[in-house]
Amino acid sequence: MQSSTESFWSEIKRYEERLKSDPASYCFAPLAEVYLRAGLLDDALAVSRAGVARYPGYVAGQMALARACHQKGLIDECRRALEAVASAVPDHAEAQRLLARLYAESGQTQAACQALQTLLDFCPGEETARIELESLQRRLTELPHDDELELIELTEADILEELEEAGQPVTPVVPAMPAAAAVVENPWSGVSDALQPTSELEAVWALPEQKLAAAVAPPAEQDPLTTATLAELYVSQGFTDKAVEIYRRIVATDPGNQEAADRLAELERAEAATETEAGQAAVVAADLASAPVNLPSEGAADQQAVVTVLEGWLENIRRLRVCR
Repeated sequence: MQSSTESFWSEIKRYEERLKSDPASYCFAPLAEVYLRAGLLDDALAVSRAGVARYPGYVAGQMALARACHQKGLIDECRRALEAVASAVPDHAEAQRLLARLYAESGQTQAACQALQTLLDFCPGEETARIELESLQRRLTELPHDDELELIELTEADILEELEEAGQPVTPVVPAMPAAAAVVENPWSGVSDALQPTSELEAVWALPEQKLAAAVAPPAEQDPLTTATLAELYVSQGFTDKAVEIYRRIVATDPGNQEAADRLAELERAEAATETEAGQAAVVAADLASAPVNLPSEGAADQQAVVTVLEGWLENIRRLRVCR
């Protein structure tokens, strides 16, 4: 296996050196084929393109380009290379077979049938090509006839021309265009009295366009962020101050909303009580922080002093709990 690989790469090196020493050499085609076998698609495509540009009539070069383009998915370029090969060598079985496949995939059924028929003329034993040809021919018979397609594509001008040829002259009716200066001052003229507009409608009709738009403009929608639901959501999350702001805006917008006014008063009282409790707690905390801690030094026997200090601590803790 190692010797085979070495021989494979030595072949690539040999063709590359020959092409480097002689850029006009025809060895670009076998070099592109070796690149394809090695999986070097970009190298194969570049070499075959450069060679075909120099020698467009070289069949082996066009075939190498077609194989490289097919593996790279360049369908249009592959088809052009195959058409060049099939035109120069009609009995090239691989070119005709691949060309028929590309034609069929692009919807050119008739061209695909012709390529397969050419292949069978030179290679009658190609059973796969025969089966594909019969399938494509059946598909062609199922397509609508050309005359049906022409009827679908007929335009109005074509129909008028056919009617005139049949001895039935037709005069096309052209709608009359109103004069530019004609202005309908009263759109209700000619309408029965029962359908005449009322004075209110006449007044609306007489309004200029800008005033009419302002008159029928819908009322401004309420800010979706100023709702009692959102305010209560703030209350449930502990943001009473934000809820108070929302209820204040609701009351300012709708002074007759007694429910919102009552809820605002309730929240303001709760907010004031919270601020009072917070102030008392701050005072107690300050007393605790400033209270001197004078425990007897280690080894002293004054137990009564220790009890007094601890009782003071307990009293301060109790006061904190009451404030909270």
